Amino acid sequence: MRYKYLFLVLTFIAPIAFGSQSVTEKLIVHYVDKNMNGEIYSSGNIDWEHGYYSTRVIKAGKISLTSNEKNIELRLPVNIQLTGKAKKNLLGIKLTVGCSSQFVTTPLAVLSPRFSEGEVDFLVKLSVDIPPTHLDCDGVKLSIQGALQELVNKKKVKWEKDLKDRLESQFNG
Repeated sequence: MRYKYLFLVLTFIAPIAFGSQSVTEKLIVHYVDKNMNGEIYSSGNIDWEHGYYSTRVIKAGKISLTSNEKNIELRLPVNIQLTGKAKKNLLGIKLTVGCSSQFVTTPLAVLSPRFSEGEVDFLVKLSVDIPPTHLDCDGVKLSIQGALQELVNKKKVKWEKDLKDRLESQFNG
């Protein structure tokens, strides 16, 4: 008799208590994982004040998704790879030094869909934390965490707009 309600607890209460995903969340995770493999983004030879650099963003783990009545939160671990050349002047001699950096971070995308008259509008907020990161330039290591966080903060509005536009295009045709 004392196990009478065990099935009820396991079926209805345990998924809520332990944060189980709904079938919709599982379907979205499966779709994104299947369609977002390997390299997510790359850019080559971008000029900057000290030379040029290239960036690769590679999926580094499984996406996680949570949702409530207003928002969808997506987290995807990514491996960021930076390579480039830094041009320096040393005692009148022009030097080009090879530099590279690699780190893993898990950006958060908060998507807030708003439905009206058969259309879907999205509010998109991105958050990318940069871990302590160093640039290795032929053995000389320089901290670049602050510079990368500043770059993310500058580009975040464009990234949010691009994601918003892509989502709205997908959902509204």
